[in-house]
Amino acid sequence: MAVQCRGYSQPLQRAMVDFGADVSFGEARKKLKEHYGLEIPPSRIRERTFYHSAGLSSTSEHKEVVPEETGQELIIVQSDGTMVPLVETADPAFEGDRRKTRKVGWKEGITSLAYPKGTVDPIYAGTLNGRDEAGFQMKEVAIEAGLGTQTKVHALGDGAPWIYEKIETHFGLQAHYLIDYYHLCDYLDAACQAAFEDSATALREHKKALKTGKILGVIETFKAKEE
Repeated sequence: MAVQCRGYSQPLQRAMVDFGADVSFGEARKKLKEHYGLEIPPSRIRERTFYHSAGLSSTSEHKEVVPEETGQELIIVQSDGTMVPLVETADPAFEGDRRKTRKVGWKEGITSLAYPKGTVDPIYAGTLNGRDEAGFQMKEVAIEAGLGTQTKVHALGDGAPWIYEKIETHFGLQAHYLIDYYHLCDYLDAACQAAFEDSATALREHKKALKTGKILGVIETFKAKEE
């Protein structure tokens, strides 16, 4: 039954990592107790969280060559970034109290995923090594998801220019990029406030136009008010 002494089932590990990535490992222990009735030491939650996060780390060998096979008909690709707080200390070989060398800072963490249309089992990758690395990872997860020479790529994102740039660089004419509706409405709201006195009515009308596919008409409306 694949049960091991001191082992953790895959669903339990998913819960451990989910909580461990969101809050402190001590708080994650409390959440596991509350939601699942299980007493798990914070040290084990930490170990499992670090173990699986290491699996997201990129390697120096990038899979940039698309297989010659036709591949999946359509693959969905997404990528997004967030600022991650990091704590750094001196090298373990440092002679002295490493706690006194503690530095706290922020770095952008970027996660990418890809999956064939009609499935719900994405392949993930993540990096703290910048947007160029994230671009390579978008291509890699797409290849693992079944990208072939004839595959169409539907890329979805929040409108950040760097994401579109990486999609264009790594997928070319195989891909098209769509801003998700939630973020599109954020941009639309800001534009309406700048261009119309009754911005609420304008926003409502333009959201309806976008939903019915009248995108070019909306663009033309704002072009006339570009200044």
